[in-house]
Amino acid sequence: MFNLLRHGFAPTARLAAPVRTTVATHFTPTSTAPRVAFSTLLRSFMTPRPSLLRPTVTPPSASSVRFNSTLQPRKVKYRKAHKGRVPVRIGGSQKGNTMVYGDYGLRVKHGVRMTGRQLSAILFDLKRRLKPFKGFKIWLRVFPDIPVTSKGNEVRMGKGKGDLSYWACRVPKDKIVLEIKGPGIRPEIAKELLRVAIFKMPVKTVIVYREEEEKVLKKKLEAAAAAAGDSVPPVDVSSAPTPVA
Repeated sequence: MFNLLRHGFAPTARLAAPVRTTVATHFTPTSTAPRVAFSTLLRSFMTPRPSLLRPTVTPPSASSVRFNSTLQPRKVKYRKAHKGRVPVRIGGSQKGNTMVYGDYGLRVKHGVRMTGRQLSAILFDLKRRLKPFKGFKIWLRVFPDIPVTSKGNEVRMGKGKGDLSYWACRVPKDKIVLEIKGPGIRPEIAKELLRVAIFKMPVKTVIVYREEEEKVLKKKLEAAAAAAGDSVPPVDVSSAPTPVA
């Protein structure tokens, strides 16, 4: 203002006085609706609600995810079974220790209990690697048909047996686990294929060749016949049962 007067400018109108307004310090509600606390409203908005387009699904248990497998029996007589032990053949039994269907196979060197998930992983890997060989076949000589149960951590004793966790099979020593056969599968190729499958085995495993097994079997029969003092009969070890599709 003083600068304007000094330069010769005079005010043409008086400045308006500031208008003072009063603010109400209280509020009188016009409706009779019940009052709701602000914290209650905030909590209702923050609570997650299930969407209509995405229904809630109960997640599977940790055991079902960990030991999930496609190899399991369709029907069993009893849902649960005793733990049992891997059989130790002390009577000289050779059941399941020789090649029957394929040309190459895997033999375990120690008794072990294999799970269905382990067998599924081996089959999946072999099928993927054998795709270039049309007409190949895989024979699984063991099958997980024993139910294995388990309980959670820090569970008190009692209250019955635990829930089913996975399926397993008992594999004795020197048993053939699986066999493969197909056109164009040479010994060096089969060795590389089964070598990768050995990495998925839970126990020491060796590769078995049908030709070598036949030679060993023939020598054993000749030695047994010579020890008995009989003439060695001609042995035909090339015959095998019809493969199961």
